[in-house]
Amino acid sequence: MGDTPDISSLLYFDFYDPVWYYEQTAGFPEPKKRMGRWLGEAQDFGQAMCYWILSDTAVPIVRSTVQNITKDQLKTDDVQEQLRVQDAKIAERCGMPPDDSSWYAYDIDDNDDENVPPDHVTPEFIPLEPESRNPEADDWDPEAYDQYISAQVRLNKGGQI
Repeated sequence: MGDTPDISSLLYFDFYDPVWYYEQTAGFPEPKKRMGRWLGEAQDFGQAMCYWILSDTAVPIVRSTVQNITKDQLKTDDVQEQLRVQDAKIAERCGMPPDDSSWYAYDIDDNDDENVPPDHVTPEFIPLEPESRNPEADDWDPEAYDQYISAQVRLNKGGQI
């Protein structure tokens, strides 16, 4: 038998997504939370769920404490400025021309979720016997069942009600 690959570590990130990673060796007053770009899973390093992160030094590093930067965070001026500065540093160190910034632009769109097809689609119900009907279920009316709210159920116990 074969092995089923575990892809759970790939569910939360897309290639080159902006992410937060934590630099444990950062000394005071430097922040431990830093911005980077997600490059992929680091399979041969450390524990499970280690990722390659592109830091602002344009050197890929491996980190296990990684979080997505949320859409709400991406809308703030502070995070957008950090992203611009970081991408400019990466472009400079990688030899990209400073005037061609379109390759690292990150589009923030609230309607991204509308364009994504659903993971599953409920199939249309086709009854085995199309001529049969279940009138109780087919003619269901929510108001008709209001009479059952706070109703008491009486059960037989030892032949007594």
